[in-house]
Amino acid sequence: TNIKFGLPSSGEVNISIYNILGNEVWNYSKDHMESGYHTVRWRGMNDSGSKLSSGVYIIRLRSEKDIATRKVMFMK
Repeated sequence: TNIKFGLPSSGEVNISIYNILGNEVWNYSKDHMESGYHTVRWRGMNDSGSKLSSGVYIIRLRSEKDIATRKVMFMK
């Protein structure tokens, strides 16, 4: 699954994925990303490498100036 996003200014980026119960299942952090459009690949696994089941997940993207939250359906 590709997570595509745009940054209006360069800076630190953090992407977290939560299950429907609110538990964080995956995290991506980058100390510095340039402004512009980016793609981060999520392979449907949690941080410990276990495969996640199909279902609804919440993606939260935090940058130095913004927070965006989206509900997504992950299907195998």
